[in-house]
Amino acid sequence: MGGVLGTLVSSVIAPHVLPDLWEYPAAIALACFTRAKVGVVVEDRPWEKDVIHVLIVAALVVATAFLVPLMGLEDPQIVALVSFGPAAVYAYRWMPLRRRYTLCLLALMLAGGMTQERGDRRLTTRSFFGVLHIVDGGGERHLLHGTTLHGTQRLSERDACVPLAYYTNDGPLGSLFEAHRAAGRGGPTVGIGLGTGALTCYAAPDERWRIIEINPDVVAIASNPAWFTFLRNSPSDAIELSIGDGRIGLGEEQDGSLALLLVDAFSSDSVPAHLMTREALRLYLQKLEPGGWAVFHLSNRVLDLSRVVENVVAAEGVTAMISFDEHATYAVVAREASDLAALDRSRWRPLAGGDASAAWTDSFSSLWSAIGRGR
Repeated sequence: MGGVLGTLVSSVIAPHVLPDLWEYPAAIALACFTRAKVGVVVEDRPWEKDVIHVLIVAALVVATAFLVPLMGLEDPQIVALVSFGPAAVYAYRWMPLRRRYTLCLLALMLAGGMTQERGDRRLTTRSFFGVLHIVDGGGERHLLHGTTLHGTQRLSERDACVPLAYYTNDGPLGSLFEAHRAAGRGGPTVGIGLGTGALTCYAAPDERWRIIEINPDVVAIASNPAWFTFLRNSPSDAIELSIGDGRIGLGEEQDGSLALLLVDAFSSDSVPAHLMTREALRLYLQKLEPGGWAVFHLSNRVLDLSRVVENVVAAEGVTAMISFDEHATYAVVAREASDLAALDRSRWRPLAGGDASAAWTDSFSSLWSAIGRGR
């Protein structure tokens, strides 16, 4: 019953009544108030004495919000430690007092939510699939899904189609398309995952592209030139957007019809495992024309998804290459090594040596195999 009620609240009710993911930290804080008065837990003091400590916690969070930018810190984990460490330590000092500890944690959560965001938030939408933020800062507009960046556009380049971040021309994806075009390849392309639509900047004029996106809110944002203009400015006028699961939608394509498949549906917060299984790879290769490429965008802060692809490639007896830099990590899978001959060997290396017995399938997947330093 607890599981059913929890799912109902978090997946159905919360997306309709709360604009952001407030329920999770609030639940953690409020759970501290339910502890039994045994051991280190003692009787609460008069509530008036709690107020000063709640204000101190909030002040510590606000103060570090102004200090961190001046310190020039870049590592997200160090920034989080410095931003919330002092307030968390002070709040923990009052753990024996249930109410004071709970109120201090709530103050930390609320003050952090109001002060820690970088940039000017322009839009927040929430649905079953999570919370999307559009944030402006440093002359750029960013689309965030939770804490994961899904795309960036310079505000000064809204009349052009210049992909940034993971999709920049200077990164692995730019190198991949340069090799693809130099080899005389082109033709129908399917992308799984839309983001801001930056991928479509690589489409050739009149080239048929179909992008499958499961979240209608993402489609609405990317399609609205008031937010992002990549789709409007794409070199191709034959861009089709479909709402639905990428693997199911791909099944609608004719076998052997695609020159390129771009799988860009992963994030640091959740991994759609059904897009990285042996059965999924078989479907991808079935839809690709001879010599076609299946491209996986594997950038992740937490997981090393290249291991997952490496194992699946080994199990299916196909070939793959990988490239990563400060921008992103991409892997390309093809039927034969000769199909990938056009890739620049100074930037791409073979993805080999996987464990076929650990390959994910539709009936087995384990995040343990992907734990490591995400790229």
